[in-house]
Amino acid sequence: MMPVALPPVDVAVETVSMTSTAADILRETWSRESIAELLRGHLAVPDETINEALSHNVEGNERIKSLTITSKENGRLEIHADTVRAGRIELSGEIERCVHNTDESVIEYHVRERELEDHGLASWVFSRISLSMAQRMFGKFEISEDIPVNIHHNTVTCDFRKLLEESEAGQRSFMGHRLIDMVRIKSVTPHDGYLDFETRLDIPSDVRAALIGMIL
Repeated sequence: MMPVALPPVDVAVETVSMTSTAADILRETWSRESIAELLRGHLAVPDETINEALSHNVEGNERIKSLTITSKENGRLEIHADTVRAGRIELSGEIERCVHNTDESVIEYHVRERELEDHGLASWVFSRISLSMAQRMFGKFEISEDIPVNIHHNTVTCDFRKLLEESEAGQRSFMGHRLIDMVRIKSVTPHDGYLDFETRLDIPSDVRAALIGMIL
């Protein structure tokens, strides 16, 4: 991964008094490189990391056996699902919207191409009808109780607020700020093998200085 250039800081970087517990919590949740990327406003997350999280979330799911993604350099995101009722499903499309702020945490994915790997005629029909109609035919698509999914025509909307709230970042704080409240997600762009999240840190100057001090 390319070296990360730090953004200019509009306040003097001074030694900030922090308890070792607060610093340890931050290091356990975010790596030094991740902190630098967040300060820069772009966080690269490998497909492998996302696929591990998806695998954890579909454990015990009665409808989905497995779920993985593949990010492409052309901006496409492929989704591979192995379902109990319909077998293997392949989707290809674009992320139209991905935001995380005080009001919402959602991702909208527009499906351009779709295929049922284990069916002949059914796959042909599946590729020509809307995804919402296909859901009526082959069953509701649910990742987990923590990630509500809504399908309208060919757009899939996932609400990941509950997932974030129950994650390590949602349970941990740094200098009085919950980690998930410190980061805002503005958009996400697929690249070859990873997703690039455009982010913004919503933190006061003393917290920013403390973060910079941890990676210098």
